[in-house]
Amino acid sequence: MAEEMINVDQLYKQKHSKMLVEDVSFALKPGEICGVCGDNASGKTTLMKILSNMANLTFGEITINDEADQVFNHHIVGSYLGIHDLDENMKVKQFLWQKCVLLKVKKYKEHLAEIDAFLHFSRFYRYRFHELSDGHKALIALAASFIGYPNVIVLDDPFAYLDHSQQENVKALIKECCAHGVAFVISVKDMNDLSGLSYSSLVLKDGRMVKHPEEKRMLIVKCDEGDAMPFLTKYHPISHDEGVALDVQDDDTAAKIVKMLREKQVSVTRIMFTKGGESNDQNSAQAPAQD
Repeated sequence: MAEEMINVDQLYKQKHSKMLVEDVSFALKPGEICGVCGDNASGKTTLMKILSNMANLTFGEITINDEADQVFNHHIVGSYLGIHDLDENMKVKQFLWQKCVLLKVKKYKEHLAEIDAFLHFSRFYRYRFHELSDGHKALIALAASFIGYPNVIVLDDPFAYLDHSQQENVKALIKECCAHGVAFVISVKDMNDLSGLSYSSLVLKDGRMVKHPEEKRMLIVKCDEGDAMPFLTKYHPISHDEGVALDVQDDDTAAKIVKMLREKQVSVTRIMFTKGGESNDQNSAQAPAQD
């Protein structure tokens, strides 16, 4: 079994008398993705800053490749925390070149070209950041997080400023890096933002985990598989003993899917969730009969 790439153990962050993050633990193996979701003030941005060495932890331990003292070495951890700290007067090419120099990247032109093949940012090389849209700034800042191909990449709300095409390009690069053993921690406003990626989920509320990555749920819909499949492609459907398994974890999305299938005149006889590969009877539900 593959060794853990990153292990986060009992992370706490306190500011003054307020606990911002409390008892957060998770582990990822090479090539795995952890999606972090939560409402505003849930603690997810604080967690991402800690993982990116932009905030100190109060208690706990983070290890990468079993080396706790290497966790904030940016040769093995890359991060994207938004566009607010970019130097507006700096040229894009200089920004990326400096990152390559910092990480001692050899043949940096070829290296940037590999990333550019996915993200298509080289056309902005001659521009300064203040001349670019927020979406283009985000694309370049995201590209910088991949420089050097770190062991772990931390992305805080990476799709916020991007259009659909740009989001898909970023996901394609994430998949490529996962295939080569890079692990990702990605915070999003909605887990559906990670559609197309294979991930475990960590949901935060008031700084605490309310769902652990190992507790990922999959929606099972018992229906006519042949009729339903064309309408379910965005949820990555696979055949399951109980019906069709979908990459869906929340009840609201499950209800929308059932409604959509019935509007398409696909008969749905039962819906349920699985957790950790086992049927979760507590979350099972008999679908009401069709009119």
